[in-house]
Amino acid sequence: MSATTFSWEGKQLSQGADFFDERQPLIDIKPVDYERKLYFRQCDLVTFSANGVLLFSTNGSEEGILPKGIGVRIFRGQGRLG
Repeated sequence: MSATTFSWEGKQLSQGADFFDERQPLIDIKPVDYERKLYFRQCDLVTFSANGVLLFSTNGSEEGILPKGIGVRIFRGQGRLG
């Protein structure tokens, strides 16, 4: 996957605070070969990468489909897969 084909289409978070564990300094989500639902809340920084290449970064609270082959690092926030 290249940076030109990656698309994060995050939308407003539909889950409340009780859906998440406590805020963490770092959450590292490894890439896999299938799509997953990603949720993150109150994050200082969220990075999306493939093969060690940064593709996109954002912050705040969102949810969306994480494409296969994409890893995520969540810095100072809450996050989980669904």
